[in-house]
Amino acid sequence: LATICSMSSLNGRSQHAQEEEQAPPVVVRMRTRQPLADADNTAAFNAVNRGLEALAEGETSEETEEIKKLNSQMDHLNEYMNKVEVRLKAHNEKLMETLAAQKAEREKRRQSFHERMQTNQAEDTDFSQKMADILSRVNQVNINRGNRQSMYDFIKQ
Repeated sequence: LATICSMSSLNGRSQHAQEEEQAPPVVVRMRTRQPLADADNTAAFNAVNRGLEALAEGETSEETEEIKKLNSQMDHLNEYMNKVEVRLKAHNEKLMETLAAQKAEREKRRQSFHERMQTNQAEDTDFSQKMADILSRVNQVNINRGNRQSMYDFIKQ
């Protein structure tokens, strides 16, 4: 059928493929076995009924009590874990607030430090400039004295 369909025209299907689709379905029967509907299945039905009855009876009381006890313990554990999660969440929020406050404080200190450094650097530059002016005046005075002294020496001779 696959080769027939692949060799069919672009319109879709060949006549042979259409005839096969219209044919009634073939029923396949096993040779030596009779169908399940015809067989005597009372033993199987009895086994299924016994299984269903065992399930309907329920579990023994000891197992039921143990399950109830474990369920109760699980409930208590879940409640405890919920409380722990709430406490951890509150602690985490408080910690994050503290860290944010510390970060802001560090930023203020850093900015203040840089401002002080700029002020100190400006003061140092100003001081250096004043010292250079004073030293240049002192040098000028010393040069003038030296010139006067040499003139006095020249006049004396």
